[in-house]
Amino acid sequence: MLEIQGVKLYDTQDLAAMLNVSRTTVSNLRNKGKLKYTRIGKKLYTSEEALREYLNGILVVREK
Repeated sequence: MLEIQGVKLYDTQDLAAMLNVSRTTVSNLRNKGKLKYTRIGKKLYTSEEALREYLNGILVVREK
């Protein structure tokens, strides 16, 4: 994890571990536009906010 001016940024390996998926799956989510990212140098990073947006989009809250 990288933090710049209070913004947490996660690289592909971080996200794969957090989501319990492969690095390829993280790359596919980015390529399909489902997970926003930014490039810093040669690495791709996803902000904590972008990760929250993605998770809110896939999680369904069950109502009783």
